[in-house]
Amino acid sequence: MCRKVVNEGLATAYAAKGDKFLFLRKLMSLPYLPSEHITPAFEQMMLKAEEVLIFL
Repeated sequence: MCRKVVNEGLATAYAAKGDKFLFLRKLMSLPYLPSEHITPAFEQMMLKAEEVLIFL
């Protein structure tokens, strides 16, 4: 996932440690959730994604 962040040109946004950093950290942490929580957490994140990602 970290490689994908760099390949997509998001390394600068990730390094800034703001809202985009937190969003990407939460996205990268999804695999560590219990399997029954991954989909609901992802869907909740996608509802907020437009607010965060529109400024990338």
